Amino acid sequence: MHRERVERIHRKQDDQFSLPFDLVNHADLLVRLGRGAEAETLLGEIDAGIAAGHESYVSRRRRVALLRALRAATEGRIADVGPYATAAQDSSTRSSDNTTLLGTALAEYARAMQGRRLTESTEVQRWGEALASPAQREARYWVARTLVARGERTMACNVVDAALGTARVRDNAELRWRFAATRLLAGGGGAMPPADASVLAGAVRDVAALVTAWRGATAAYFARADLAPLHALVKVK
Repeated sequence: MHRERVERIHRKQDDQFSLPFDLVNHADLLVRLGRGAEAETLLGEIDAGIAAGHESYVSRRRRVALLRALRAATEGRIADVGPYATAAQDSSTRSSDNTTLLGTALAEYARAMQGRRLTESTEVQRWGEALASPAQREARYWVARTLVARGERTMACNVVDAALGTARVRDNAELRWRFAATRLLAGGGGAMPPADASVLAGAVRDVAALVTAWRGATAAYFARADLAPLHALVKVK
Protein backbone atom coordinates (compact mmCIF):
# COMPACT_ATOMS: atom_id res chain seq x y z
CA MET A 1 0.00 0.00 0.00
CA HIS A 2 1.43 3.38 -1.06
CA ARG A 3 0.39 5.17 2.14
CA GLU A 4 2.00 2.55 4.35
CA ARG A 5 5.22 2.76 2.33
CA VAL A 6 5.39 6.56 2.68
CA GLU A 7 4.57 6.27 6.38
CA ARG A 8 7.47 3.83 6.89
CA ILE A 9 9.85 6.24 5.14
CA HIS A 10 8.80 9.14 7.35
CA ARG A 11 9.13 6.97 10.46
CA LYS A 12 12.63 5.96 9.44
CA GLN A 13 13.52 9.62 8.87
CA ASP A 14 11.82 10.61 12.14
CA ASP A 15 9.96 13.23 10.12
CA GLN A 16 7.59 14.53 12.82
CA PHE A 17 6.19 17.16 10.46
CA SER A 18 4.97 14.70 7.78
CA LEU A 19 4.21 11.67 9.95
CA PRO A 20 0.97 12.94 11.56
CA PHE A 21 -0.36 13.68 8.06
CA ASP A 22 0.46 10.09 7.07
CA LEU A 23 -1.14 8.71 10.22
CA VAL A 24 -4.49 10.48 9.82
CA ASN A 25 -4.75 9.57 6.14
CA HIS A 26 -3.91 5.93 6.86
CA ALA A 27 -6.41 5.85 9.74
CA ASP A 28 -9.06 7.42 7.50
CA LEU A 29 -8.62 4.65 4.94
CA LEU A 30 -8.77 1.92 7.61
CA VAL A 31 -11.98 3.33 9.09
CA ARG A 32 -13.63 3.41 5.67
CA LEU A 33 -12.54 -0.20 5.08
CA GLY A 34 -14.21 -1.27 8.33
CA ARG A 35 -10.91 -1.80 10.15
CA GLY A 36 -11.52 0.66 12.95
CA ALA A 37 -9.51 -1.18 15.61
CA GLU A 38 -6.40 -0.89 13.45
CA ALA A 39 -7.13 2.78 12.84
CA GLU A 40 -7.39 3.39 16.58
CA THR A 41 -3.76 2.35 17.04
CA LEU A 42 -2.70 5.13 14.66
CA LEU A 43 -5.07 7.66 16.24
CA GLY A 44 -3.62 6.80 19.64
CA GLU A 45 -0.19 7.64 18.27
CA ILE A 46 -1.47 11.06 17.25
CA ASP A 47 -3.01 11.49 20.72
CA ALA A 48 0.46 10.91 22.19
CA GLY A 49 1.93 13.57 19.92
CA ILE A 50 -0.82 15.98 20.91
CA ALA A 51 -0.17 15.29 24.59
CA ALA A 52 3.52 16.00 23.99
CA GLY A 53 2.59 19.38 22.49
CA HIS A 54 3.97 18.80 18.99
CA GLU A 55 2.20 21.38 16.81
CA SER A 56 2.08 19.13 13.73
CA TYR A 57 0.05 16.68 15.84
CA VAL A 58 -1.98 19.29 17.75
CA SER A 59 -3.24 20.77 14.48
CA ARG A 60 -4.88 17.43 13.68
CA ARG A 61 -6.89 17.20 16.90
CA ARG A 62 -10.22 17.88 15.13
CA ARG A 63 -9.44 15.41 12.35
CA VAL A 64 -8.80 12.72 14.95
CA ALA A 65 -12.17 13.47 16.57
CA LEU A 66 -13.82 13.30 13.14
CA LEU A 67 -12.33 9.90 12.37
CA ARG A 68 -13.53 8.57 15.70
CA ALA A 69 -17.02 9.91 14.93
CA LEU A 70 -16.88 8.25 11.51
CA ARG A 71 -15.70 4.99 13.04
CA ALA A 72 -18.54 5.05 15.57
CA ALA A 73 -21.08 5.67 12.78
CA THR A 74 -19.73 2.85 10.60
CA GLU A 75 -19.73 0.49 13.59
CA GLY A 76 -23.27 1.38 14.68
CA ARG A 77 -22.18 2.92 17.98
CA ILE A 78 -24.62 5.77 17.50
CA ALA A 79 -24.39 7.18 21.04
CA ASP A 80 -20.64 7.71 20.55
CA VAL A 81 -20.96 9.64 17.29
CA GLY A 82 -22.26 12.94 18.67
CA PRO A 83 -19.51 13.82 21.17
CA TYR A 84 -16.75 13.11 18.67
CA ALA A 85 -18.59 14.87 15.83
CA THR A 86 -19.08 17.95 18.02
CA ALA A 87 -15.38 17.99 18.90
CA ALA A 88 -14.56 17.91 15.18
CA GLN A 89 -16.63 21.01 14.36
CA ASP A 90 -15.42 24.58 14.24
CA SER A 91 -18.39 26.94 13.97
CA SER A 92 -16.18 29.78 12.74
CA THR A 93 -15.36 27.87 9.52
CA ARG A 94 -18.56 25.88 8.94
CA SER A 95 -19.08 27.17 5.42
CA SER A 96 -15.71 26.02 4.09
CA ASP A 97 -14.09 23.59 6.50
CA ASN A 98 -14.52 19.99 5.34
CA THR A 99 -13.89 18.55 8.80
CA THR A 100 -16.70 20.67 10.21
CA LEU A 101 -19.05 19.78 7.34
CA LEU A 102 -18.61 16.04 7.78
CA GLY A 103 -18.77 16.39 11.57
CA THR A 104 -22.05 18.29 11.25
CA ALA A 105 -23.48 15.66 8.90
CA LEU A 106 -22.44 12.80 11.19
CA ALA A 107 -23.94 14.51 14.23
CA GLU A 108 -27.27 14.97 12.46
CA TYR A 109 -27.20 11.36 11.26
CA ALA A 110 -26.72 10.17 14.85
CA ARG A 111 -29.65 12.28 15.99
CA ALA A 112 -31.82 10.88 13.20
CA MET A 113 -30.96 7.33 14.21
CA GLN A 114 -32.05 8.23 17.75
CA GLY A 115 -35.29 9.82 16.55
CA ARG A 116 -34.09 13.36 17.21
CA ARG A 117 -33.13 16.34 15.06
CA LEU A 118 -31.41 19.70 15.37
CA THR A 119 -31.78 20.91 11.79
CA GLU A 120 -34.88 20.85 9.59
CA SER A 121 -34.88 18.38 6.70
CA THR A 122 -35.04 21.07 4.01
CA GLU A 123 -31.80 22.55 5.34
CA VAL A 124 -30.17 19.11 5.60
CA GLN A 125 -31.13 18.46 1.98
CA ARG A 126 -29.48 21.77 1.01
CA TRP A 127 -26.27 20.61 2.69
CA GLY A 128 -26.22 17.53 0.49
CA GLU A 129 -27.02 19.28 -2.74
CA ALA A 130 -24.53 22.09 -2.15
CA LEU A 131 -21.50 19.93 -1.40
CA ALA A 132 -19.48 20.15 -4.60
CA SER A 133 -15.93 19.57 -3.39
CA PRO A 134 -14.51 16.06 -3.87
CA ALA A 135 -13.52 16.11 -0.20
CA GLN A 136 -17.17 16.58 0.76
CA ARG A 137 -18.68 13.57 -1.00
CA GLU A 138 -18.57 11.51 2.22
CA ALA A 139 -20.70 14.15 3.95
CA ARG A 140 -23.21 13.83 1.11
CA TYR A 141 -23.60 10.12 1.84
CA TRP A 142 -24.34 10.72 5.53
CA VAL A 143 -26.76 13.53 4.65
CA ALA A 144 -28.67 11.11 2.40
CA ARG A 145 -28.69 8.46 5.12
CA THR A 146 -29.98 11.05 7.61
CA LEU A 147 -32.90 11.86 5.34
CA VAL A 148 -33.67 8.17 4.84
CA ALA A 149 -33.66 7.66 8.62
CA ARG A 150 -36.14 10.54 8.92
CA GLY A 151 -38.41 9.04 6.27
CA GLU A 152 -37.71 11.94 3.88
CA ARG A 153 -37.40 9.64 0.89
CA THR A 154 -37.78 12.16 -1.92
CA MET A 155 -35.26 14.50 -0.35
CA ALA A 156 -32.81 11.61 0.09
CA CYS A 157 -33.20 10.66 -3.59
CA ASN A 158 -32.54 14.26 -4.61
CA VAL A 159 -29.29 14.30 -2.64
CA VAL A 160 -28.24 10.94 -4.08
CA ASP A 161 -29.02 12.03 -7.62
CA ALA A 162 -26.96 15.20 -7.13
CA ALA A 163 -24.05 13.06 -5.93
CA LEU A 164 -24.37 10.55 -8.78
CA GLY A 165 -24.28 13.47 -11.19
CA THR A 166 -20.71 14.35 -10.17
CA ALA A 167 -17.69 12.86 -11.91
CA ARG A 168 -15.98 11.96 -8.62
CA VAL A 169 -18.86 9.65 -7.70
CA ARG A 170 -19.61 8.36 -11.22
CA ASP A 171 -15.96 7.31 -11.64
CA ASN A 172 -15.60 5.59 -8.25
CA ALA A 173 -17.21 2.15 -7.86
CA GLU A 174 -17.14 2.25 -4.06
CA LEU A 175 -18.96 5.58 -3.89
CA ARG A 176 -21.24 4.72 -6.80
CA TRP A 177 -22.63 1.53 -5.25
CA ARG A 178 -23.09 3.18 -1.83
CA PHE A 179 -25.09 6.06 -3.26
CA ALA A 180 -27.03 3.81 -5.62
CA ALA A 181 -27.97 1.45 -2.79
CA THR A 182 -28.97 4.42 -0.63
CA ARG A 183 -31.35 5.46 -3.40
CA LEU A 184 -32.87 1.98 -3.38
CA LEU A 185 -33.14 2.11 0.41
CA ALA A 186 -34.96 5.43 0.10
CA GLY A 187 -37.45 3.69 -2.18
CA GLY A 188 -38.71 1.75 0.82
CA GLY A 189 -39.20 -1.59 -0.90
CA GLY A 190 -42.26 -2.67 -2.82
CA ALA A 191 -42.51 -2.73 -6.60
CA MET A 192 -39.32 -1.49 -8.23
CA PRO A 193 -39.71 0.89 -11.17
CA PRO A 194 -37.51 0.26 -14.24
CA ALA A 195 -35.19 3.16 -13.35
CA ASP A 196 -34.45 1.64 -9.93
CA ALA A 197 -33.99 -1.81 -11.48
CA SER A 198 -31.25 -0.28 -13.60
CA VAL A 199 -29.72 1.35 -10.51
CA LEU A 200 -29.73 -2.02 -8.75
CA ALA A 201 -28.06 -3.75 -11.69
CA GLY A 202 -25.32 -1.15 -11.71
CA ALA A 203 -24.80 -1.46 -7.96
CA VAL A 204 -24.51 -5.24 -8.22
CA ARG A 205 -21.84 -4.85 -10.90
CA ASP A 206 -19.94 -2.37 -8.75
CA VAL A 207 -20.03 -4.61 -5.68
CA ALA A 208 -18.79 -7.54 -7.77
CA ALA A 209 -15.97 -5.36 -9.09
CA LEU A 210 -14.97 -4.35 -5.55
CA VAL A 211 -14.95 -7.97 -4.38
CA THR A 212 -12.63 -8.85 -7.26
CA ALA A 213 -10.35 -5.82 -6.91
CA TRP A 214 -10.08 -5.76 -3.12
CA ARG A 215 -9.87 -9.53 -2.67
CA GLY A 216 -9.85 -10.31 1.07
CA ALA A 217 -10.41 -6.70 2.15
CA THR A 218 -14.15 -6.68 1.48
CA ALA A 219 -15.25 -8.83 4.43
CA ALA A 220 -14.56 -6.13 7.02
CA TYR A 221 -15.86 -3.43 4.70
CA PHE A 222 -19.25 -5.04 4.12
CA ALA A 223 -19.49 -5.77 7.85
CA ARG A 224 -19.83 -2.02 8.50
CA ALA A 225 -23.09 -1.43 10.37
CA ASP A 226 -24.14 1.43 8.10
CA LEU A 227 -23.65 -0.73 5.00
CA ALA A 228 -25.70 -3.70 6.26
CA PRO A 229 -29.08 -2.43 4.96
CA LEU A 230 -27.46 -1.40 1.67
CA HIS A 231 -25.65 -4.69 1.14
CA ALA A 232 -28.88 -6.56 1.87
CA LEU A 233 -30.34 -4.84 -1.20
CA VAL A 234 -27.31 -5.42 -3.41
CA LYS A 235 -26.30 -9.07 -3.37
CA VAL A 236 -23.77 -10.57 -5.77
CA LYS A 237 -24.71 -14.07 -6.90
